[in-house]
Amino acid sequence: MHPLRLRLPAYALVILAMVWPAGFVRAQTTVFNLGTDWSDVNNPNGAWRINKAPGQIFTINQNDYWSNGSGQHAWAEQPFAQTAHVPVWMKVQSGDTNFTGFASPGTIVMHTAETARTGTEFSSVTWTSSGDGSLAISGGVWVQKVYDRPQRWELRLNGTSLSTGDLSLGDAFTQANPFSFAAGSGGASVLNQTVHQGDVFELLLYRQSSATPGTFVGMDLAVSFTAVPEPVTSGLFAFGLAAIMIARRRRVR
Repeated sequence: MHPLRLRLPAYALVILAMVWPAGFVRAQTTVFNLGTDWSDVNNPNGAWRINKAPGQIFTINQNDYWSNGSGQHAWAEQPFAQTAHVPVWMKVQSGDTNFTGFASPGTIVMHTAETARTGTEFSSVTWTSSGDGSLAISGGVWVQKVYDRPQRWELRLNGTSLSTGDLSLGDAFTQANPFSFAAGSGGASVLNQTVHQGDVFELLLYRQSSATPGTFVGMDLAVSFTAVPEPVTSGLFAFGLAAIMIARRRRVR
């Protein structure tokens, strides 16, 4: 090979240094984990929203939900056992014996809604996309095995149902063996979605029949978001390569 082909002018090297990293930047993936991201202060909390009813977020966080001095925080209209103490969402604190054998400390649990208490059958957690990209949903749910109170979970995107599953006293689902979202009615493929800025993913939980009381549901929920790289990135890289090729040709002549 001619030695001149191995040499580049200084300005070409500068261009290469500027555009080479950009040209090979991979799409960045951010993992949003409901348990890790949880807040007893803010709602909305980043991309997450805890909803007491469709389109209505909780605005009150009880600092002693059980009214027994345990200091268990929870998003609920009223503390236990007042009328509007459900629906409720909380992160189980150490020492809360109400969930022994059901959910370990640090787990997110919720109690489904009952119309007579707060005027709704539905309560949910939503995640809102900050931009265009792809979404991967993971996790699962299980019901507290105290009473036979069948419940249902549902995954939605912008209000359209993606998948559902039923929970009951007689099922085999526990924290160690949750009902995986991948095993829901929509199959594993629906857990991967293309999203745009402002799109809303939702985990909705509700009782199967209004004749059956609500109960506690434990969950593990994570959303992995991979943003679409900015189009200008590939353009800069192409410009840089073109400039370098022109420089090389001039040096060879």
